[in-house]
Amino acid sequence: MNETAQIRVLLVGDSPEVFSSCRRRLVASGCNCEFAECEREVWNVLQQQQFDIVLSVHRGRRACTESLGALLSGSRTTLFYALPVEKGCWWVPILKLGEECLGASALRPAKFANALDEVLEQIRAGFASRVIPTQISLRTNRRRNRKPARILAPVANAEAL
Repeated sequence: MNETAQIRVLLVGDSPEVFSSCRRRLVASGCNCEFAECEREVWNVLQQQQFDIVLSVHRGRRACTESLGALLSGSRTTLFYALPVEKGCWWVPILKLGEECLGASALRPAKFANALDEVLEQIRAGFASRVIPTQISLRTNRRRNRKPARILAPVANAEAL
């Protein structure tokens, strides 16, 4: 992975429209978002690909979120689950970079947006720390005050060398 690697986000829910504002924000941040609806589809996608962030909005399907947490535990994935409330939802952190978030408070939408931005920064910092430098400065290996190399005039016939 390199600095330009895209952050991969899996959106799990009853319909893609549930994530419309969240998805716009993630795409604007340079993330690649995919959607999965049913539990079988989620498992198939997760067996084929690795995701940095998983957001789950399955209303009334607690078992799906618990099994997602168990499946992704120990990975580098961050998992949030939407908890429905009267108007909208609160976001419950389940995993942060693969570590369980036991006892973490549910986040209102504004706090969730801030938490998501923080997670994106942490993931990008992880990408940057894994970058292998491709350009090595030649000046660090040169002696100072050394005369430049002399280039001789070109030879007309290479066999004469």
